[in-house]
Order: sequence, then C-alpha cells, then structure tokens
Amino acid sequence: MSETSYLRETLNRRAKSLAHLRPIFDMEANKGRYPELPLAKLDLFRFASAVLDVIVTEMGGFHRGATYEQILSALAPQLLQALPNLDATKVDRVTSFLLDQLTNERERDAFRVRYQTSTPEVRLEWALAIFKLVELRDLEGDGQPRYVASAEAINIYLESLGVELEAQQAADEAALQHFIRHGKLDEAALAARTALARTVEYTEHFRKALRMVERSVESLNWVAEVLPKLDQARNHIEERIHAEDDLAAEAERKMSETDQAGREKLVFVKEQLEIAARKHNELLTLVMSSNRIFLDEHARQSFHPVSLAPFPNPQTAVLKPLLQRPAGETDQWLVANWHLLHPPAIEALPDFSQMVTKLWQERRATETVQPIIAPELENIEEPVPSFTTEVKIRVEDALESLPPETRLSDWLNELNDGNNDARHLAVLLAGQWYEGLEDGVVISADGRQLEYSDVYGDDLLISRKPHA
Repeated sequence: MSETSYLRETLNRRAKSLAHLRPIFDMEANKGRYPELPLAKLDLFRFASAVLDVIVTEMGGFHRGATYEQILSALAPQLLQALPNLDATKVDRVTSFLLDQLTNERERDAFRVRYQTSTPEVRLEWALAIFKLVELRDLEGDGQPRYVASAEAINIYLESLGVELEAQQAADEAALQHFIRHGKLDEAALAARTALARTVEYTEHFRKALRMVERSVESLNWVAEVLPKLDQARNHIEERIHAEDDLAAEAERKMSETDQAGREKLVFVKEQLEIAARKHNELLTLVMSSNRIFLDEHARQSFHPVSLAPFPNPQTAVLKPLLQRPAGETDQWLVANWHLLHPPAIEALPDFSQMVTKLWQERRATETVQPIIAPELENIEEPVPSFTTEVKIRVEDALESLPPETRLSDWLNELNDGNNDARHLAVLLAGQWYEGLEDGVVISADGRQLEYSDVYGDDLLISRKPHA
C-alpha cells in the first residue's frame, strides 16, 4: 500500500469524525431560533460538553447511565454562573433543550450527515454517516430511563480534553507497538502517520516560544516558565528517540512473519518512524540551543527601544466590525464602555515658556523699570566643562592599562577609587562607541549584567584596534 493510500484512508476517517461534530455546531449556530430561551449568552459548546461529562462519568458507575435529575443538578450551578438571575424553570428548560438536541428528539432518529470519502479508484463520493450521540434507555427495566452516550459521543468528549502533548506522544507510540505486535498492520500504518504528526506538533510548540522571544524577550519569563520545560523536553525527546528505535527494530523483526503485502506496510511504518526520529534529533538540537538563542536576543534587544504597536486601520479594524454588529448590541457596548473611548484626562501642568510668551502683562507705569544691560561678547565666560582634564586623563590611563579586548566592568573596576565623575565618563564613552562614533573601537554585548550601585544595564565587550 502506497503513502497515497494511507493518506486517503486517514482523510476518510477524519472527514467522518468531523461529521460527528455537525449536530453540536448546528446547535450553536441555530440557537437564535429559540428566543424564548436565554441561549444568546451561553456557549453551547461548553454546556454540551458538560452534559457529556455527566453522562460518561455515570456510565462508569453501577447504573451505567445518568438520570435527568443528575444532569440537571450538574448543569444548574454552571448555568447560574453565566446567568445569575435565571430561575429554576428556565434552568430546567435549557437542560431539556440540550438533551433534545443531543438525542435528536426533533427527528426521533439517528443523525444523518453527508460527508465526502475517497474511493480506491481515486474518486470523491458522498457517504452518509448514521450515528447517535446520546440515547435515553431503560437499562434495568425499572421504568427509570437513563441517558447513555454513544461511542461517537465518547470519542468527541475524549478528544476535547486537551491531554498533555508529551503524554499523547507516548500514547500514540504505545498504540503503534500494540498494532505491530498483534499484526494489525493497516492500523499500524495509520498510527505511524499520527505519531509523526504529533512530533511535528511538538516541534512547532517550541518554535512558537522562540518566535515570541524574537518579538520581545519580556513576553516570557524565561527562567521560571521556559527553562524547566527545556529540561523536561530534553528528557522526553531522548525517551522518544529510544522508543522509535525500538519500534523500528520490532517492525523489522515482524517482516519475517508476514506476507509481501504485510512487509510493504511494515516498510512504510519503519519509514515514518525514521522520519520521526530525524525530526526528534532536529528538535533536540533546537532545545539545546534555545538558551543561547534567548541570550543573543536579550543582548540584541537590550539596546533597541521596543517598537510601538501599529495603529489600527479605522475603516477595516473599527468601522466595519462596528457596522456589522446589531444596533442594540452596539448601543449597549457604548454605554458600558464609554470610559474606554473617553478616558479621564489629567490636567496639563503649566508651561513657563508659554506663560512668558502669551500671558505676560505690560509693566505698570508706576513701577521703576531697571534697564537691562547686555554684556559684551568678549566678557562672556566659557561654560565650565562637565569633566576636568584630570578626570579625562585618569579614564584614558585606566583603559590603556587593560588588554585590547576587555569589558566595561573591568574598566569600571580600575576607576573604583571613589571618583564618580571618572566612572560616569567611562560609561558615556562606551555608549558613544556602541553607536559607532569611534572607528578604532568595536562594542558588543553578551547578555551579562553590571552589578554596581551607581551603574546598571548590560555589560559590554570593548575591542580596541592596535595603534598604527
């Protein structure tokens, strides 16, 4: 069986699985048809999941199903969280509405949903998925019917739980091992494709974190949030690589026990496992270099101001969505959020230069006006320099005493004699050199921090070219 055949079978199964979600999507999309119920403020996806949760949980108990009273008592607190003023009658009607939709009470029959499937002749044909989600059955014959979930509904419920990605990978590989050992080679080929897709998802999970760091190093708490996950990921990836090697070896051993068609399927399984192993090796390299990538981005972004978010387009981002909303909802939103559109403004402090220019009154005639004598230009003294010649010589001598490649922190340590002017001048010179104002000096940063009471920021590497 070729890879195209496995892809066709995978798409057929997924199309059928997605068809099982159609009743729940229709319920959410058509809730506006029931104005007598307060459904507009409810997320029916969430409450349908709550119904399935109660039913599936009770199916694992002694009675193998959930009564209407059990479902009502579980949903009532959640409905009141969304609608605190909802009375008991409306709670009962909303619960009945959810169960009627999930049992297809209107049609009193199984759901019938069309979906397209691919045939071995490479043609797309319409197929009909006939299934039930929830049924009302009298399991014990005592006249007290109970709601039970079908296999399709349980599958929807389990797939929506969002299990941890590492655990899903381990489960996929365990399923693949089961299929290989028991000779279910068609299922093994599909499980191998699923395991490879999970590997790609796991890789994208880490690439997303690195993309966030490239946008802003402050968007993630690297030490508290990311570093522990990197350690766990390194161990997890190494376990997956060993597991994939073992599965590939087991698939190769199984080839001697099967026919030609089975060997072709096992060859496909082995190829998928080898691709997954290569992906995991690439991911391991990425994980091990992630810390260095973060440090490089931290050094690069430390001396660049954070760019402002682009201003939204008034027509496409504001006016168009506003016109698409109903007028009543727009009015309600404007009344509730008017303070966001017109926030309180702080009175501006008076500007002395404006007061002199615009508000200064002419002097009264009774006041004696002292003539203003302009000084001669020859008599104007030169401004006092910020740093004395002795300070400049002290800073230059300290730098010359250090190796051609040194750090700003070493330079400051040489000037640690109580003269703060010399230390401030050294910092100013390093900042000018970082901007490229000196041809003979190259400045770079590596993420280290300065630890002084009078100076803070990133430490710098100073490389001076030798004098000609």
